[in-house]
Amino acid sequence: MWRNRSNGKRLADNRTVRSCGWLLAAAIFGFVAVLSTPVFAMDKQLTFMSGGAKGSWYRYLTAMSECMRKNSDIKVTVVPTSGGMEAFRKLQGGKADVGFTFQTVAFPAWQGKGSWKGKKLRELRAVGFGISSSIFHFVVLKSSGIKKLADLSGKKFSPCPIGTTCYASVGSFLKHIGLYKKIKVSNLSHGEQVSYLKDGKIDGYALQGGLPNPSVTEAALTRPVRLISVDQGVDFSGFLKEFPGFEPTTIPKGTYKGVDYDVSTMGLSGVLVANKNTSPDLIYQMTKTLWGKSCVGYLTKNNRGLAGMKKANPTEGLVIPVHAGAARYWKEKGIKNMAPAEGSM
Repeated sequence: MWRNRSNGKRLADNRTVRSCGWLLAAAIFGFVAVLSTPVFAMDKQLTFMSGGAKGSWYRYLTAMSECMRKNSDIKVTVVPTSGGMEAFRKLQGGKADVGFTFQTVAFPAWQGKGSWKGKKLRELRAVGFGISSSIFHFVVLKSSGIKKLADLSGKKFSPCPIGTTCYASVGSFLKHIGLYKKIKVSNLSHGEQVSYLKDGKIDGYALQGGLPNPSVTEAALTRPVRLISVDQGVDFSGFLKEFPGFEPTTIPKGTYKGVDYDVSTMGLSGVLVANKNTSPDLIYQMTKTLWGKSCVGYLTKNNRGLAGMKKANPTEGLVIPVHAGAARYWKEKGIKNMAPAEGSM
């Protein structure tokens, strides 16, 4: 009897060992299969990060995400922030994959100069120019009597919301021409700017964005407004030289209700950027999709501010290196010299 019990125990043990062996083999096979699968095949998704939800960048990136959804198998999520500067910092920190920025932000950050003195932020790479020009608007009530920038002295003025790329740009300009300390600064959000102007709580405000800008359109529909030219009584050529990336431009007459004259101002070309650690395969597929005939036609037709996507060479004039994934696509399109090179800065 003892021998039979022993034999039975050994048979049970053998069955247990064989079962464990099969389980171990299955686990090892599954682990190897996972390792052999490309990461981008398992997780084809990108996070686009914009400025405020009411801003033009959010609108552009949402349109891009829709085009990606219809023309690729990459899932895109668009996440708004409090402003362009927050989006820039989060993109640098790897909190998102793709977004817009301006060269006037990216270049000083790369070099560790200006607002970034002592901190060289080099986690972003360019994809290509996308926004044709984000344009300065200086908006005042027609009844205010303000006709040129110098007339803003002593007035209540909102120079863009704090934390936005607009605030950094407009603030730099107003300081350069010696006007910043002469105005009564009101720190307001974009939404507050319009309501405060309509109620007469401020004399004017500045913003930066594509044409037409929803904020200015809303203001012009409720109260007669005037747009101030930046060259009226102020020589800003020194500013353009000191701050590369800005460019003179014009707001055509008729863009806004009651503004029946051309407005001389400045603008910035926006660059689509990606975190350097985002999969080159995903960025390649994204670039190929967005700059493909179907998407680029749709995007530029429905968003005038994205006309920059039609540039013959979307990398010409970039001040930071191009992402490896985007570079692969541009080379396929015959664009070979994408300055600056990774190690040249």
